[in-house]
Amino acid sequence: MAFPQKLLASGEKVVLDLRPHWVSLVASALLGLLAIVAYVLLLMWISPTWPSWTRWTIFVLATLVLIFTIGRKLIDWMTTHFVLTTERVIHRQGWLAKESMEVPLDRISDVKFGQSIFERLVGAGNLTIESAAELGEQRFNYIRHPEQVQRQIYEQSREARTRGPGATDVAPAVSPASTQAAPPAPAPSPGPDLPTLTPSQPSSGMIADELGKLDDLRKRGVLSEEEFQRQKARLLGGG
Repeated sequence: MAFPQKLLASGEKVVLDLRPHWVSLVASALLGLLAIVAYVLLLMWISPTWPSWTRWTIFVLATLVLIFTIGRKLIDWMTTHFVLTTERVIHRQGWLAKESMEVPLDRISDVKFGQSIFERLVGAGNLTIESAAELGEQRFNYIRHPEQVQRQIYEQSREARTRGPGATDVAPAVSPASTQAAPPAPAPSPGPDLPTLTPSQPSSGMIADELGKLDDLRKRGVLSEEEFQRQKARLLGGG
């Protein structure tokens, strides 16, 4: 079972999705093997004259031991995920009753790994993650190739700090047109043509004509009454 993609945030990607190393099943497998051996020895020891329910009782007990040793541990192994994404480290386990914890990459301060001689031979180990979050220090056992996982966490943590909070992996596209200078705004259109007024206009007919134009502009609302009177005074003063 892969880690559910629906649990990822928008733009978040899975870098590593690891189940516990198979060495975590060794102890349970040995217990299961001992239960099978004990069951066979009991069958050999039981007298044929014993009632059949005795054999059935021993069979049920041996089956329960196998379920609670190998079966339960196998389900835990199949439903446990150590996940590294581009944003966080997630540890999730459980089938019916689930348990999950996560550490944001930009809050991780240190990552350490440890291996015994046997774990080094089989490629297993443990990781200890220290963070500035409330969880503090977290230890994860039976990690596959812990040294490589440590390096991956460091790399993703550095990239997360570089991006900063709220940053995305993809830069927004910039249209070539947006980099061009905006065209200059058009010059404001000139207002209505007003008659050219000069301080001295020799012809009274011309003055009357200009007054007629001004009056027409006032009626059309182009000139205010105040502007009309001012222009009229200039015309008459010039006459």
